[in-house]
Amino acid sequence: AYDASKAAIHSLTKKLASDLATPPPNDEGTNDGSGRITVNAIAPGYFPSKMTQGLAAWGVTQDNTSSSIPMGRMGTGNDIAGAAIYMASPCASWLSGAVVPVDGGLLTAPIHIGDEH
Repeated sequence: AYDASKAAIHSLTKKLASDLATPPPNDEGTNDGSGRITVNAIAPGYFPSKMTQGLAAWGVTQDNTSSSIPMGRMGTGNDIAGAAIYMASPCASWLSGAVVPVDGGLLTAPIHIGDEH
């Protein structure tokens, strides 16, 4: 269910971005371009949380998780805040439909299966 819900959020982000980029016509039947809405999402990587604490049952610790992240650490609230502030600012007015990974480079890391790295 977790993976499916994440995929749904990614899909919903893109659909809403498409639908809300062009506002409906005004009372005169025209569209002056105002009222356009951007829609984006943040895809967080590993952050200390109740959910990541539950991974300890499978032997996953903050140390071995951090060592698998290219930036060498788990995320912090400031990492997410920076992305959110950017997306809420005028600087992101041309960004829409994006799912921005805030994961310390985890999605770019090579996958090692069956070997120690």
